[in-house]
Amino acid sequence: MAPTVSSYRILNRCVLATAAWTAAALFAATSNATELWYDGFTSTTDGGDYVDGSPLGGQSGGSGSFFTGPWVASDYPELAANTKSYATGLSRPGLTSPATGGSASREYLADCCTESRTSRMMASPWGGFTNPDATFYVSYLVDFGGGDVNDPHHRVFEMHEGGFDDATQRNLMLGVSTFAGLGSELALNVRDSTTDTLINQPFSEGVNITELGFQGTHLVVMKFELSNSGDDVISAFLDPVGTVEPTPSASVSVGEFLADRMSAMVQFSYNTGPDGPAFFDEMRVGTEFADVAINTVAYVPEPASLALLGLCGVALGVGRRRSTKV
Repeated sequence: MAPTVSSYRILNRCVLATAAWTAAALFAATSNATELWYDGFTSTTDGGDYVDGSPLGGQSGGSGSFFTGPWVASDYPELAANTKSYATGLSRPGLTSPATGGSASREYLADCCTESRTSRMMASPWGGFTNPDATFYVSYLVDFGGGDVNDPHHRVFEMHEGGFDDATQRNLMLGVSTFAGLGSELALNVRDSTTDTLINQPFSEGVNITELGFQGTHLVVMKFELSNSGDDVISAFLDPVGTVEPTPSASVSVGEFLADRMSAMVQFSYNTGPDGPAFFDEMRVGTEFADVAINTVAYVPEPASLALLGLCGVALGVGRRRSTKV
């Protein structure tokens, strides 16, 4: 069963579309560089590689040189089966590249409990115990989902090294998780492999799971500056506008960062009540910020006026998930 969305979130996305009409004349973004990877999670029904409603593990999709092999299911069967591909994808106003349809998510949860994690192996020279002494960027559309603000575990994006063990091999998390140490607000958490310590940096926007649960689709850009002669720096940007790299929302510097796999749509839900699933879509990897920066419109977190609300009143009758069916 595909998840559903509240009319508030649909209404808010309609407001974003209204904002886009005004902002489109003010912003322009182009990218001439070559991407290292693109995956729109397009389903087979739309000519893509992913089977609607099937576990993500074992499926192959996307194109480029950054990843190798299919999606790899977690070592734990209960985690592996819950991450699935869906035919309905994410979108938002102001994208310079149209979303292709499809996404990674899990089924809606009415009560406790479920877990999900599936990874993609990074190809040489990016993955493994090597340091490529280079910089790469990753961007993706994400709906962080929603749930009990007192017990959220919506990590959404992780990186591991050598396996799936959280205690010793999970070297990066992005999301919200009181259980895993991210805290109650959106944060970036990175392991320094030289000291085996975790460094946690909340986003400057200061948003928690309740706010994220109503906001719908965001664009996240991550920057990995990997050096053989100095510290490695990992940064994250929430809803950046344009192709000029702005100040990051969060940034962590470590002596050495190691990863051989990227885990998408990571969500551990132990809430006693309904828990809205996260969605992950439109993943890009490149060597320049402009390779992956596909947004031209500033994010509007709440309805700006009753006039805008009036333009979107028809959305109140819609109960189906997604910002735009693509």
